[in-house]
Amino acid sequence: MDTPHLVPIARAADIAEGMILRVADTPAGPLAIVRMEDGYHALRDRCPHAAARLSEGFIDGRAVVCPTHFAAFDVVTGVARDAPKSCPAVAIFVITEQSGWLYLALQAGHSDAPCSKEPAP
Repeated sequence: MDTPHLVPIARAADIAEGMILRVADTPAGPLAIVRMEDGYHALRDRCPHAAARLSEGFIDGRAVVCPTHFAAFDVVTGVARDAPKSCPAVAIFVITEQSGWLYLALQAGHSDAPCSKEPAP
């Protein structure tokens, strides 16, 4: 398996545990970055149902809650709970922290193709 290319997107010190940081300019588009006890998680910063910025929502357990209709998106799987039936999962992306920086993982050989995590069925 090819090693992904890592692109710096934010300083780790810019996000405290339990907060959401919007990072607008990434190869994946705007992301909502969440720091939790187990590390950092990245979700597309757009509710797939209400088109609201998830970064303007809040954290509830292991989920980011949409500020518009209060669907909660799991930070690991992207799957929604307490959402309208038509609300799909939000895209989630692989990020890593190294030497004080957060990096977005891009597919090897593709400078603009982020490594996404597949949502659970």
